[in-house]
Amino acid sequence: MFVFPAFAALTGCVTHEPSVYGSPNPGCSGSAVVENSAGGSRFLKDRFVLRVVNGMKVVLSPKPEFDPILLRCGRQMVEIAFVGFKNGIGLFAIGAEAECVFEPSAGHHYVVRGEITDDVATLWIEDLDTKQPVTEKLRAGITARQQFDPVRTYP
Repeated sequence: MFVFPAFAALTGCVTHEPSVYGSPNPGCSGSAVVENSAGGSRFLKDRFVLRVVNGMKVVLSPKPEFDPILLRCGRQMVEIAFVGFKNGIGLFAIGAEAECVFEPSAGHHYVVRGEITDDVATLWIEDLDTKQPVTEKLRAGITARQQFDPVRTYP
């Protein structure tokens, strides 16, 4: 009889409330969802991610392209980034970052996008429903970061 309550306590549902990033804005309540994206180009795996909101680093899992991020509506200063892994002498992380103002609307769904050409990353956030950019398209130079460490979470 004591096994069941102990088992139930150990296997009970635990809910985790996701963090909501961004500063509250007067006259705007609610949040939007921002997704990271992954794609392939000349690199093994490219990731386009929301990295920082108003100076606060966004916590990402090892597969950040699957983590939806809740962001308060209204004007927010964000950093979006490209992170990729390039096969040279070993694997090296490469990346680029750019800052912009982003004004998400409550209830909307957005995705971080990017394009890679030569040594330049073009980064932006687009509305998932309309497929239209909602930030300017930012260009940033791609630089080598460090040797790949499979235990570390990138970016």
